[in-house]
Amino acid sequence: MKHDPNSIHTAHGWQGQYARVRRWYARVELVAGTHANALQIPIDAVTRLESDQYVYIVQEGKARKVPVALGIQDRQMVEVTRGLTGTEPVIVSGKDLVTDGAKVDPKPMATPAKPAPAPTPGR
Repeated sequence: MKHDPNSIHTAHGWQGQYARVRRWYARVELVAGTHANALQIPIDAVTRLESDQYVYIVQEGKARKVPVALGIQDRQMVEVTRGLTGTEPVIVSGKDLVTDGAKVDPKPMATPAKPAPAPTPGR
């Protein structure tokens, strides 16, 4: 919880008394639920156009537009509840440059490097 020292307001109190009221605020993140084994893709792969949501997958060297239904999302990933099986390569980078049926030459995304193991004391 944080206090905003610049936010002090005068409030009219009971029996004509005045009180200085300080505003407090908190930033809270709650886990509302989990979906085990959920299919997740990077949120950057999803295109939204009015009420439509879709991704481009790679099929036989061509981009294919696939409508999707989405579920829970966080800052980087989003759950796909309908439209994908989980085996399709999904276009993330450059998705705005392709159209349905366009030839593509996909490159795998770089995976983050794993941190080196901590040295063992005495070795």
